[in-house]
Amino acid sequence: MGIKVEERFVAIEGITFHYVMAGSGPRVLLLHGSTVGWGQWYRTMAILAEKYQVIALDLPGVGRSSVIDFATVSSEQIVNYVASFITALEFGPCIVIGHSFGAWIALRLALKKAIISRLILISPLGFADSFPWQQKLLRYKLFVRFLTTVVFRSSIEHTRRFLEDPLENTAVSDQTFIRYVHEYWQERPGSHALWFMHELIRRGEPIQFSSTELKSVSVPCLVLSGEKDLLVDFKILPERLSHLQKGEWQLYSNAGHLLFWDDAKRFHNDIVNFLGGTL
Repeated sequence: MGIKVEERFVAIEGITFHYVMAGSGPRVLLLHGSTVGWGQWYRTMAILAEKYQVIALDLPGVGRSSVIDFATVSSEQIVNYVASFITALEFGPCIVIGHSFGAWIALRLALKKAIISRLILISPLGFADSFPWQQKLLRYKLFVRFLTTVVFRSSIEHTRRFLEDPLENTAVSDQTFIRYVHEYWQERPGSHALWFMHELIRRGEPIQFSSTELKSVSVPCLVLSGEKDLLVDFKILPERLSHLQKGEWQLYSNAGHLLFWDDAKRFHNDIVNFLGGTL
């Protein structure tokens, strides 16, 4: 990464949180998507650590944080765990950057006053009233088992295919990121992102934000989305985001769900500019 990173563990409310820290200054909390883990942020940490204290968290049930049963632990409970993490370590109010499900958690946190000072949502879940039909098929356990054991079975090449095919219309070329995801899913059986999505869709939890909730978010908020994202339909975002008090939206024409890889230079410029700095 090219920077000094400190690895830490802390136990809060029966959950052991694993996180890494780098840099000094105003605090920025990074929340990864699905079950990918903190390592998706390794480039972003190196850039932000020049001016900020950056904390990249393994969400509960992911990476080296405590194992949880996604079949019984609700998404809102995961939000409460993260809120407790921020409060117990006195990290707030802090800047929060979240991707995909991590962006959904970040916006839920913003509804808990005084925890967040600024918000950056990348390819966020929670703005559509339902998942695309392709993702709805993930409610079926046999279908997910077929995908994880046959179509995207355990190999670096199949991990790359998964990162590209269900999520992207673009190529994922960062080999460090691909190896990281592959090795993590090897270390923790059943941790594949498709199993997490299976439980989220099977339970039918309401994850869409209401217009009333969006109107209550008072902190500055930047939303970044990719035109080729197969999971988040950018066409619904302008109307939904218009409810935010201080919302900005940037659309990446040649990027998919993992836009921080697809257009890394623009992505890092956009988040640094939003935070009031320059690269």
